[in-house]
Amino acid sequence: MRILGIVTRTHDSGLVLLESGVPKLILEEERFNRVKHSRKFPFRSLKAAFNDRGLSLADVELITTPWHMRSLWRMMFGAVRDGFPASLSLLPPSARPTQSTLIVTMPMGLRWGLLWHFGIKSKLPKIVQVRHHDAHAATIFVSPFEQATVLVMDGYGDETAQSAYIGTGNRVERVSQTQIFDSLCMLYTAVTQHLGFRLFEEGTVMALAATGDETYAKKFRELVHFKADGDFSINRDFISYHTHGLNRPLKKRFVEAFGPRREKGEPLSARHRDLAYALQHTVEETILHVVRALSKRHKSRNLCLVGGVALNCVANARILSDTDYHSVWVPPCASDSGAPLGSALWHYHQTLGNPRTYQMTHAFHGLGYGDAEIGDAFRQAGLAHKRLPEPELIQ
Repeated sequence: MRILGIVTRTHDSGLVLLESGVPKLILEEERFNRVKHSRKFPFRSLKAAFNDRGLSLADVELITTPWHMRSLWRMMFGAVRDGFPASLSLLPPSARPTQSTLIVTMPMGLRWGLLWHFGIKSKLPKIVQVRHHDAHAATIFVSPFEQATVLVMDGYGDETAQSAYIGTGNRVERVSQTQIFDSLCMLYTAVTQHLGFRLFEEGTVMALAATGDETYAKKFRELVHFKADGDFSINRDFISYHTHGLNRPLKKRFVEAFGPRREKGEPLSARHRDLAYALQHTVEETILHVVRALSKRHKSRNLCLVGGVALNCVANARILSDTDYHSVWVPPCASDSGAPLGSALWHYHQTLGNPRTYQMTHAFHGLGYGDAEIGDAFRQAGLAHKRLPEPELIQ
């Protein structure tokens, strides 16, 4: 059975071809159009996966996408309703720069794009919508664990920003989820922006944190309220991304406590480094609070981490050193670049009940290039080149 998992109109556009539960290709559109975190329709990925391999839509039995429209509409309506009238500021596209407003019509956009690429008379397979966090959680099916707890933490999905699952064999079950705006990832992105960095530069702030000290650590802890059983909430006295998105993610009280936003070209100061430290330290402690509660409730000593927060490798290391989990697995496509894969895996295993047959042990699921193609690229660039035997190359 061949399944096409595909996503567009949101960051990290791309696709996967899953054949009998085995990922044959995992392609990110950014690799072809050279636009980082591209949200463009993955036409070039389709060409590489289908046209260049002699395949057509007739070779696909089903299409999956890692967003569930009804859940997304319900979440967006609730966000505007609960914060009205200030939450009307969530509606402009600039409040959500990583997603197109048209994400709410993604299935229609997929149909249009696929028909444009393959021909208007092409017969489209059924498109199955998978809830966003379910798609993330489904990567357990290619993990090394027969049984594990799965923790999904990202900016936001179509229902929540954090969820937990228990998985055994080819089944996973969601056991908890948080309110959509109690999101560590949104908080990290908001402070990253306050520190003068661009979208998707949270990793730079994580590194910057290593150069700071505890000046703001105690004060910053006021932004996250710990609750029983691993729950937490983000203090709305400091943040406003729940009503204004990234147009105005932080309130005046935050500025009064931690200083003004770093302007473009402004040198990094001790204050900026200390704020990065406070952010990273608080996020680490919050993740540990969540994970320790999960370890008490569920017996497995294996943990799968998925979602954008799982890219915080410093926090991941602390889970191994400071909790009683024995093994932690983070897939190489933990962020939304792996969501199309997860949607296909969810349908193949969770919905259809097929057994697991594949374990992901590497990240090399894109296109490969032989000597001839590499040589052509050098020649087209006008660069001299020489092929070395492997022993000489290693030396």
